[in-house]
Amino acid sequence: SASNGQTIWVRVENNATGCYNLGTFQVIVGIPLVVPTPQPINECDTLPNDQFAVFDLTVRQITALPGYTFQYYPSLLDAQNDTNQITTITSYTNVSPAVQTLGVRIISAQGCVGYTTLNIRVLPAPEPNTNPDVLPAVCENATNSGQAIVDLTQNEAYILNGDTNLTLQYYPTLTDLENNTNEITNPSAALVGDTTLTNDP
Repeated sequence: SASNGQTIWVRVENNATGCYNLGTFQVIVGIPLVVPTPQPINECDTLPNDQFAVFDLTVRQITALPGYTFQYYPSLLDAQNDTNQITTITSYTNVSPAVQTLGVRIISAQGCVGYTTLNIRVLPAPEPNTNPDVLPAVCENATNSGQAIVDLTQNEAYILNGDTNLTLQYYPTLTDLENNTNEITNPSAALVGDTTLTNDP
């Protein structure tokens, strides 16, 4: 056996003439990269929750070492057998519902192979009730102001649909909600309304 960096001497001899020549070569022992199991990649499901989502597997940088190639597989066994390699690594849809353990094959520049696993998880999207009762009418705070203090939380229990892990946020417009701007921070006593509707019966 030889060790990494060892010089091996070679004698090449012609059987018929007995003439020979000497040469050397160095033994380089490549070592597969050993990496810890990376943190899972989580994606939120969309309604209706079906436990499948599209993942970008490259968002979890496993190592920054140069010269290594990473190949992804639907399972560790597939990685070890080099079968069913995932070719859509930036848009991979899980094949096992909710949680799937992928195999990752790590190849060094010298061709040495190491393995790890990567979990991808589909997290359920909230399933609120979306048809709450209309809040009761209130009188404006000041004459012709077009605004009033309203308790927007009156339908919270209905909207939450029994899920105690959810929190609600309130916004004055759909655009604000989509841009996460102008959140109503005191929804139980929110000043809401439209000042352009003053004197409108």
